[in-house]
Amino acid sequence: MVIALSGIALDAGENRAGPLADTRLFLYQDIAEGVHEGATNTALALVLVHLLGVLYSSLINRENLVRAMITGRKPLSAPDPSKQRGG
Repeated sequence: MVIALSGIALDAGENRAGPLADTRLFLYQDIAEGVHEGATNTALALVLVHLLGVLYSSLINRENLVRAMITGRKPLSAPDPSKQRGG
């Protein structure tokens, strides 16, 4: 949401276009640009961390999480006897 709003403000400041074109946002163009760039870089970093986490989990658990995300199906694993309750 920050990326979208700062992008709209930046468009108003740079191009005098968009829904905020009639405002005085051109006075804050540098701030809007900094916020927009920072939020975009943060979002890209979070996407990278997420992808690395999926890769790590897939390798550690020896399962194809990407295929499971696409197909919606994941093979069931055998129950772990050490985690079952004894009676």
